[in-house]
Amino acid sequence: MNEENYPGSIKSFLLDELCYIIKILSEGKYYVLLEIGSANSIKALTIVQKNYKYYGIDVNSRFVREATQNFVEKNISDKAKVKLMSFFELDSSFEAFDINEKVLIVLPFNLFGNLGNPKKSLEKLFILCQDFIISYYKINRTSYLAREEYYKKCEYKNLNYTKDYSQAKFTSSEGLCSITYDPEYIERIIHELVQELKPSFKIDMVHNSFNLIGLATYVRFNPSPDTSRSG
Repeated sequence: MNEENYPGSIKSFLLDELCYIIKILSEGKYYVLLEIGSANSIKALTIVQKNYKYYGIDVNSRFVREATQNFVEKNISDKAKVKLMSFFELDSSFEAFDINEKVLIVLPFNLFGNLGNPKKSLEKLFILCQDFIISYYKINRTSYLAREEYYKKCEYKNLNYTKDYSQAKFTSSEGLCSITYDPEYIERIIHELVQELKPSFKIDMVHNSFNLIGLATYVRFNPSPDTSRSG
């Protein structure tokens, strides 16, 4: 990940993603944002300033170290924490963070497409049983051009693009494999998992467009008309 190589459309995607997350948080259902693949945790300061707690996890030790130091420097380390761990290491008790408030899980900036098997990833979210947002690229020409421009700036060689009914994928000779999924495909898997894992649950699912290249799928378990904030 090299932010200096982001074209304007990807920078807009990231800004719109943050605005959307804040909009969801402002509805008063959550007290904690848990970001999967938090990288440099750039959302943390904004989230804490909005009076929420920010927790992140990442598998890159440098990102975790730098984010932790940044939290100390910005005097937000009491409300912002990041752990070195993978998404699949999380358990439903969130023991790593000692969380006891209502959590919103966010998989940002097409991270979902880098986790591998999409059903396995969604199954993990069902096991965690917290409302979640998946942010990812649209499958259209504008998105294709933005991603291609970014990967070329990163000097990936022999870029290859493939697309089918469920996904659009970029690969390269260096091992790049960046996948984005069709929202209807994600929705179909989620409905399958409801039947397999949570048949008594009601699921509220909404697809929201950020801009020309980005969108999010927001899923709530057992949504209630009570939107009061707890914690």
